[in-house]
Amino acid sequence: MKISKLINKVSNDQIYNELVEEIINHEEVQKMNEYSHHADITLYHHSLHVSYTSYRMSKFLGLNYMASARGGLLHDFFRYDWHDAKEQREEKGLHAFAHPKVALRNASHHFLISDLEADIIVKHMWPLSAKPPVHRESMLVSCVDKYCAVSEAYQSYYSKIKRIVKMKFS
Repeated sequence: MKISKLINKVSNDQIYNELVEEIINHEEVQKMNEYSHHADITLYHHSLHVSYTSYRMSKFLGLNYMASARGGLLHDFFRYDWHDAKEQREEKGLHAFAHPKVALRNASHHFLISDLEADIIVKHMWPLSAKPPVHRESMLVSCVDKYCAVSEAYQSYYSKIKRIVKMKFS
């Protein structure tokens, strides 16, 4: 999904906005806009994509859509460039394994996090994490995270290839 389309959908969904307003408007969450995550997508926009997609799917499936929205928004709540090994100073170890703990620590420091939201955040990298998700919402957000990452990378690289082809054959 294009970022502009995502932002338009999010801004028109009053229920979603009420659920995540406190998080989205938080200064530390807004700093996630400063970091690239997947291709040319920022950490903030990736998290918004995961959050909103998880919220919609949870609502459809009759799951806890509030926890899915909040947990999805905070699942990557770290504030460093994970592409730069020198910046990964908050936790030792590989980013893929360490960042869920950093995200949970940051989320718990700034917000009141439910047990379900904590499980969503800390288990979103499953099956890389040792323990599988305990809740259906955690499994859903984990799967949505993978879907969004692939979708964002594909969209970015497809756009670049399209531009190159246009330049070459114009």
